[in-house]
Amino acid sequence: MRIYYEGGICLEGGGSSIAMDASKMPRSRVALITHAHRDHSRAFGFHGPLKASTEATLELVKAHRGVAPGWARVEIGESLELGGFRIKAHNAGHVLGSVQYEISSGDYTIVYTGDLNLEDTLVSRAAEPIPCDVLLIEATYGHPSHDRPPREEIINDILEWAIRTIRSGSIPVLYADGLGNSQELISIFNRYTKIPVLVHRRIAKLSGIYKAHGFPLEFLDAGDPCAERLDRSDHVVLMPKGAKFKLTEKHRPALVSGWGMGGGIGMEAFPLSDHADFGSLMRYVEESPPDLVLTVHGGPYDRALAKAIEGAFGIAARPLAIAPWAPGRR
Repeated sequence: MRIYYEGGICLEGGGSSIAMDASKMPRSRVALITHAHRDHSRAFGFHGPLKASTEATLELVKAHRGVAPGWARVEIGESLELGGFRIKAHNAGHVLGSVQYEISSGDYTIVYTGDLNLEDTLVSRAAEPIPCDVLLIEATYGHPSHDRPPREEIINDILEWAIRTIRSGSIPVLYADGLGNSQELISIFNRYTKIPVLVHRRIAKLSGIYKAHGFPLEFLDAGDPCAERLDRSDHVVLMPKGAKFKLTEKHRPALVSGWGMGGGIGMEAFPLSDHADFGSLMRYVEESPPDLVLTVHGGPYDRALAKAIEGAFGIAARPLAIAPWAPGRR
């Protein structure tokens, strides 16, 4: 058996292989996809490998881009045999349809978390740690500087800022990930206020899929003629990060992102996130607990998280990007 990084996470064993969240065409004939964010779901565009994901993940991807043929459905709690491996999907708590993969091969159980969240949100249920021998864990916020305040405190700060902005005669504009944070923001304003929520067309499409899956989100699509009346009304605007939007003197922007811990660039910032923070990542490892941890998707934080894990728990840990892993090798 061997685990290595090659345009994605690859697992080989018994003459078979699978790729997980591949960003380039894999050599493997099977590609596991954890969720619909573009940096994890590029394999949907690859002709050749069989793509496995939840149905919700497929729907979210189809909302904005094409999908190549060859798809296998796997839902939370279900198992399937693919590429010589037994694969079980577990809730990842990140965005709609997101999963962790538990992979059994020979004497080893390997877990790949993908992006995960260990807190309940208004639109997701918290992930739970999975016992395993080898843990591949995301390290997006794998540094001690990314311990966030309690979620309730961040939500209160967002609401107070938005209400204060509207009372001052300005329009709050919140920039957030179009998938995940945006749907939670809609739910926050729906649940705790009567403020209308005007959203970018991209957010509207994705939020419509959440509604189809039972989430009671109320919003207005900025492209809908009915939304024009909000030009003279109290409302909040949601925009995807990086989207072009002509701000006027009436608008007051803010960033909603886990990266908001360091403040926004020229705007307010709120660190609401659907990713596990540093403390949650450490808790996952402690409650799993594996014999080996391989950190991924964190860039320079891969090394920081691995070092913290070894120091706190005495569990062997290192970034997968450093070198492949095989049984007998730490």
